Amino acid sequence: MDTHFFKKIPKRYKIAWRDYYTGQNLSAVRVACVIFLLLNVIIRIFYQVFPLTLTRAENFPEFNITNWVFIASSAVFYIISNLLVEDYLKSKKATAIMSLCIFTFSLYIISCGMYSSFITTGNPRNALTLYLIGLMVISVLCVLEYYETLILIVASELLFTTLLIFSHTDPTEMIYNQLLSAVLLGGFYLISRYFFSSKANYFLQFIEIRDKNLEIERGSELKSQLLGMVAHDLR
Repeated sequence: MDTHFFKKIPKRYKIAWRDYYTGQNLSAVRVACVIFLLLNVIIRIFYQVFPLTLTRAENFPEFNITNWVFIASSAVFYIISNLLVEDYLKSKKATAIMSLCIFTFSLYIISCGMYSSFITTGNPRNALTLYLIGLMVISVLCVLEYYETLILIVASELLFTTLLIFSHTDPTEMIYNQLLSAVLLGGFYLISRYFFSSKANYFLQFIEIRDKNLEIERGSELKSQLLGMVAHDLR
């Protein structure tokens, strides 16, 4: 398998490839919005069914507020992605708005996992599972160019640093948390590029097979024309 860790696919396939994976990304975003929305609605139902047990949990006010924010933002992303999917199905063309929506949703999911790790415990180093899940979901779910992935990593690291400063983390713990975040983001880049390479190779193989089939069809048509001319001349 040809890897694309720091390179794009051949230039002649660039536009067709972007149109292809943008449609897949939008569909994935729409499904992810529904799942994320349902998860947060279920959590909200638990808050209503078991109010006394949950309200005694540590950092319940933060969880309560973020739950409402996640519900509202997931609904907004679903509406936007649904409109963009309908627009894509009409034209089969990728646009800058579609790419911006996919990138924003990717940063949103990573931010949700990151912030949840912060409010779970005072020291996010002890609860980075949700941050890791957010990174893994995006690395598998969305196809991003290498420069988009790098921008996403930089934005995530800046947000992580901001949250560390806001939570008044002491310098030693900040260094440990930054190192762990760097490891997670490095793994995110490698996994994201691996899935990009896998899907890109599938696309290129599909294009190659399609082009060969077209050549065979054209050759068959030419053969039929030649045989027709020979048969006519013999008659």
